[in-house]
Amino acid sequence: MCLAKNADKERTLFYTFASWCKPCIDHLPDLVALSIVHDINMYFVLIDKENSIRVKWAKDILSNYERVIKENHEQDFKFNILVLKDETGRRKKNYLKFLTEITPSQFEVINDMGKHIVIDKSGDVLLVTSYKDKTENNE
Repeated sequence: MCLAKNADKERTLFYTFASWCKPCIDHLPDLVALSIVHDINMYFVLIDKENSIRVKWAKDILSNYERVIKENHEQDFKFNILVLKDETGRRKKNYLKFLTEITPSQFEVINDMGKHIVIDKSGDVLLVTSYKDKTENNE
């Protein structure tokens, strides 16, 4: 919440991401376009244990993608990366706790990856997506 409240832009998107989540990786081009077109801050929330090999892999994937953006679009783009605090040593339990705390009552708490969480400068959570948002025409 503090990051969104102190952001330089009106809205901040937090995207849950993991190196083992193929749809998360596949959506990188869409997320970059979304953040540029709608002028929003974007953070990748990694849910794997701090300093784990999976966090390193996720950071490597994002770094490589930053390089591709620079080479192909001649535009610097830096991903902001957050690692969910490892309080219990149980990745899934920590992630569910995070989702439960951040998800307002109008949204269902669903423990899935590739989740878009949009928060405005006042700290209001405007959107929390899940796999249930998918329609027949979406991939």
